Amino acid sequence: LFVDLVQIFPLLPPDINYIETSFSEIGKIPVYSHDLFTNGIDYVDYSFDIPGLSEEESKYLPLFSKMITSASLPGIPYDEVARILTLNTGGFGSFLESSIVHPDRKKIRDSIFFRLKFLEADYKTALDLILRMFLESEISEEKRLKDVLAEMRNDYTASVIPSGNAFATLRAGSRLSETLRREEQWRGISQLLFLNELNENIDSGHLKKIGTILEAIRDKVLRNQMLSINITASGSE
Repeated sequence: LFVDLVQIFPLLPPDINYIETSFSEIGKIPVYSHDLFTNGIDYVDYSFDIPGLSEEESKYLPLFSKMITSASLPGIPYDEVARILTLNTGGFGSFLESSIVHPDRKKIRDSIFFRLKFLEADYKTALDLILRMFLESEISEEKRLKDVLAEMRNDYTASVIPSGNAFATLRAGSRLSETLRREEQWRGISQLLFLNELNENIDSGHLKKIGTILEAIRDKVLRNQMLSINITASGSE
């Protein structure tokens, strides 16, 4: 059997390559860095631990993460912000993660990640811009909020048929553990139903309430005490 596996996977290396990680702090913010050849492109991950949000607030996290990465800035409309991001970065996105904390398997850690990449020469402009997105992005702007809500609902609706098995698996697994329940709440049918609910009879008063909730989440989550940074770049030490 071993010989057969070697013949099937002749290119698999016999040893595992470990990527060395250096640790430092900026202020009291932990920073993990990987000195790798990246051909002049730097990669930065911002990880924020999510504190004890209410069940209602947790449902808004996918919308919150989307708005942080795609909202306007004071005096700069969304389309111009998108243009500036395109000129100065290779992408700015986000995702949510729920995991078990080792070795205490009963402890759950929910996190929101913001992933950024940019050319080495553009690092100051890119990092300053992302800091503004964290602190100043107008995530409660009603017109943009309404557009993003419709866009998210349409994306989820369009993915149900081609990814039906993934939705079904998440739904079934949500009864097995808290981490899977969170994943289903953020990426499964529960999130689609929630987006449908938010998009029904949407008016200015409803949008204002949603915006207030998003601002409250920002005040709780995007804080230095919750932040860890991961950097991959040439000479990142």
